[in-house]
Amino acid sequence: MNPVDLSNFRKPFCLFLLGAAFVLTLIFLGAEIRLLRISSQRDYGEGHVLWLTHEILDTTRAYKPVDTLPHVANPYTPLYMLAARLVNLVRGDQLTAGRSLSLISTFGIGLSLALTVVFSASPRTSLLLRAASGAFAGVLPFPMDSVARWCSLMRVDMLALLLMYAGLGIYITLGKRERWQYAAAILFVLAVFTKQTMLSAPLACLGFGFFADWKRTLRVGAFASALVLGSAWFLNHTIYGGFLTSVLGYNMNPFSWKAASVLTYSHLRECLPWLAIAIAAFASIWNIPRIRLLGWKRFLEARSANPHSRAVLVAGLNTVLALVSMVSIGKMGASYNYTLGWDISVCLLCGLFMYRMLAAWSRGGHTGRAAAVACTALLLGLLLPSTTLGLGLRPWAVSRAVEGEREILGRIRQTPGPVFSENLTLLIQAGKPVEVEPATVTFLALSGGWDERPYVRLFDRQYFSLVVAHDIYSGDRYTPAVTSAIERNYVREQEIGGYSIYRPIQRVVPAR
Repeated sequence: MNPVDLSNFRKPFCLFLLGAAFVLTLIFLGAEIRLLRISSQRDYGEGHVLWLTHEILDTTRAYKPVDTLPHVANPYTPLYMLAARLVNLVRGDQLTAGRSLSLISTFGIGLSLALTVVFSASPRTSLLLRAASGAFAGVLPFPMDSVARWCSLMRVDMLALLLMYAGLGIYITLGKRERWQYAAAILFVLAVFTKQTMLSAPLACLGFGFFADWKRTLRVGAFASALVLGSAWFLNHTIYGGFLTSVLGYNMNPFSWKAASVLTYSHLRECLPWLAIAIAAFASIWNIPRIRLLGWKRFLEARSANPHSRAVLVAGLNTVLALVSMVSIGKMGASYNYTLGWDISVCLLCGLFMYRMLAAWSRGGHTGRAAAVACTALLLGLLLPSTTLGLGLRPWAVSRAVEGEREILGRIRQTPGPVFSENLTLLIQAGKPVEVEPATVTFLALSGGWDERPYVRLFDRQYFSLVVAHDIYSGDRYTPAVTSAIERNYVREQEIGGYSIYRPIQRVVPAR
């Protein structure tokens, strides 16, 4: 019996892959769009970023020291807040506008990965094969837990990652020409001024570039450095010296190497299939006999001349650097957003591996074709996790928190005078001034970077007419001194929707 010609199935498989990517994108967007208009704060940081967005154009408050009221630090560079204000001109609701900007950015990240894979492939390869590989890379981040949970929050990360991966894509596909390296550098600078930790891709391009053409890389690197330093100087001068203090000094959270090791290891174990494929993609471009024949330098020069190998080299270096960056998850108060950069980098490598497998599918040799078919089937199986189908249940689960917060919102509105709330969104919605953002000032106090005694005295003199807190014993929100001051001066009245409501203890005035 003649063996089945597996190459006949490549075209249907590519069409199926395109269709699956399209359907999964619709499922993803459908689930996340329903989350945009939920009035409840879905992440602690949303309220903080919302307040910063309202204040970002006020140079006397945008990056003010935390020593005086309001005790609210701004540890972020400003581009996301400015962009969210622009989007709000269309949306009319700042929280929804900020979330929409994040979701649009997430879709843009997928598009950037897809185009990077398509344009780093050989132009002699069929357009269908390139499109299928690109679609696979583009849709791959959406079902990832970190992306699905973060992509529609009013947080700075997704816009920063879009700018960084757009710059990486331009460098990989067009970077052989110096003018496109300048374009990539501008995007990298914009990413840094959206979130200052967006460094893995620019460092990967610098590392690769110094090997490929160090003179050109030095010119572009000097341009990017001058742009960063000049912009930082301008912002620091405009905001009377507060910009650098805020984005550098107010990010010194206590750090635990034990937590960093455990959380990084746990995440890598959860992503083991993707990690294995990424390693396989990077390992596939190496050829030990050829390295021995040509030597390391000539071998790497030859690989760098091939668009696909160039893409794998730069993307692989970015993945290693993103893993190093992920270790910062050991910072106190860090969340799963610290895994986003690495997760997306692995998706790019997996997309490049898919292209290699589809290209190998058409080559001669029954065994090689069978192996390529098996690998592509495995990749497709990983693309269809059950968590994606569960996205449709998330809006219902999140909306349950709205009822409890609605009652608390009414209490805050009815309370005269200043109100302390962990949920800053409730204060903003109630029209109350935000006097304290408890997480960042707690981290600063614990690290020795801030004298919290003026903050503690606010509770001692019952400055707040109402205190709304999840747990005043949480080390991420309250130092022991603040907890003790609340216990001395406030009484827990009731619990609503997971929040404890505290009122000032009535002082007994001695009779004269």
